[in-house]
Amino acid sequence: MSQIRWVVQLSLGIMFALSTASKLADPMGFIRGVREYRILPQRSVLVFSLLLIVCEGFVSLSHLANWLLVFAAPIGLTMLCVFFAAVSVNLVRKRHLPCFCFGSGQRETTSARSLVRLAIAILGELVLLLQPGFFSGSFAHPAYYASAKDAVIAVSLALFALIATVWVLSLPDLLRLLRGRLHNQNQRISHS
Repeated sequence: MSQIRWVVQLSLGIMFALSTASKLADPMGFIRGVREYRILPQRSVLVFSLLLIVCEGFVSLSHLANWLLVFAAPIGLTMLCVFFAAVSVNLVRKRHLPCFCFGSGQRETTSARSLVRLAIAILGELVLLLQPGFFSGSFAHPAYYASAKDAVIAVSLALFALIATVWVLSLPDLLRLLRGRLHNQNQRISHS
């Protein structure tokens, strides 16, 4: 079980690292994005946005380095729940905004798929937090006794988990694309 927890921990660390890096690449774009969600008072958007980038960076580093995880996992869970609430509020308002999950360059708009992705990440943080002995520090830390081979396997599995999740959640789009191509191909055959 500790190896599964480690893969989940690394997956979350990679996800938060990618998110942080994209926000650092265009912090002003991200701040505009937070403003577009229309959840916070305008005067607090700047401070919240910058604090969020710092917190995401800390959570990422913590998950990847297995450092201060007892603090980072609850912060990560809280952030993910806040994101889930913000997306939910805007979906209820019928406002489909760019997600801004990975900075301002992201073109995907918020949708039920965004909520599913967030729910999966929330579940990942819960897997860490609900590990017996997590807060007492008595649970096994696979990173402390892992060989280089074990670390490579864990990172590979974490990347695979992230890619597989994105791919599975994109499956409806891929099927729609395939159906469209098949339909166009059938039309060309029938017109020939």
